Amino acid sequence: MARCSLPARRQAAGRGALVLLETVLALALFVLSTLLVGAAINSSLRSATKLERQARGLMLAESVLASVHAGEIEAVENDNGPVLRVSLPDYILGEELAIDANLVTLAAAVVARPENKEIAQLFKVSLGPDDFFKEAHVKLRPVEFSTDGVYLCGAAHYPKHIPETVNQAYGAAGRVLTLLSHDTVTVSGSVCAVDEKRCMGCGACIAVCAYGAIEFRKGREGDKAVVNPVLCKGDGLCNAKCPTGAIYLQHYTNDEIMCQIDAAAPQPIAERPLDRAVGQD
Repeated sequence: MARCSLPARRQAAGRGALVLLETVLALALFVLSTLLVGAAINSSLRSATKLERQARGLMLAESVLASVHAGEIEAVENDNGPVLRVSLPDYILGEELAIDANLVTLAAAVVARPENKEIAQLFKVSLGPDDFFKEAHVKLRPVEFSTDGVYLCGAAHYPKHIPETVNQAYGAAGRVLTLLSHDTVTVSGSVCAVDEKRCMGCGACIAVCAYGAIEFRKGREGDKAVVNPVLCKGDGLCNAKCPTGAIYLQHYTNDEIMCQIDAAAPQPIAERPLDRAVGQD
């Protein structure tokens, strides 16, 4: 019979212990990964269940509000006592539903302030059909008005949540900083100007200007209209309203328009129907 030496026995025992340790570690890792996967699945299921409950609650609330507007609420008694029964149509199932509720609450409506009309006239800005302030463009200029230097944010625009209000306020502040960061303001060249010799100071241009760009200035011959080129947008309303033609739009004067018409339609072609009517060759 062969006998193993003491060092050989120790080496064999060490190998056995190492194999056993590796097996235990592998088993522990397997159990830990299984627990983590199970926890993740349970968390996902709980989240999905929570979202489903929230969605169902939102749908129920919307249905209740729709039913409240239709006036289909009545006080009844069931097995648990007196309740409020809300009847509403389910357009998906095509049936009438009845929900017994212990309490039915309605959110208070948010309406525009009555002073908005006065403020809109003061700053020459526009209002929407619900008397909330209206932005210049929904996508391109969501925090600006058509009037330069006036910006919009918060519930003055429409009822909104606090995070949306804060984000819009950041955008309005950014536009203000962009404007104030320049030493000079560049304006369009198509602005109106006034011939003081022809202006009689009637104020018709001031009344029709939507941007408040025209004002009176005292001179030797009385009050004369003066245009602020920074505020003027060149819409031309004052040109059409002026009874004496004293105010004109630069680069779009009558002489320039007539020259364009003459270039597009030469004089003989324009006069040919009239010549035929009077019998001229």
